[in-house]
Amino acid sequence: MQYLYGSFSEEEYRAFGLRSIPTCVDYSFDEEDPEGTSLLLFGDDAGGVSVVTFSQPVNSLFAKAEVDSVQCVFWPDVNTKVTLHAQTRVLLYSHSAT
Repeated sequence: MQYLYGSFSEEEYRAFGLRSIPTCVDYSFDEEDPEGTSLLLFGDDAGGVSVVTFSQPVNSLFAKAEVDSVQCVFWPDVNTKVTLHAQTRVLLYSHSAT
């Protein structure tokens, strides 16, 4: 289970159902336009790289129900639900011995 925190909105998310274990994470946004699109990138132990584009990071990282507790995000649903908040891409690659 992975925890994500929305720094602007002070929201807390618990992501579960990831296919592999994230081993490195990076978050990127335009400092001159903090309300613009931002990216979360993470590599995993299976050699994949996931790119999550947040379109409204100041308002909310993911579409959510109105509750005051931790939001649970089932990762496979992030791509299947139509949302204005987040879209993901998974880039798979394999290492080759040379």
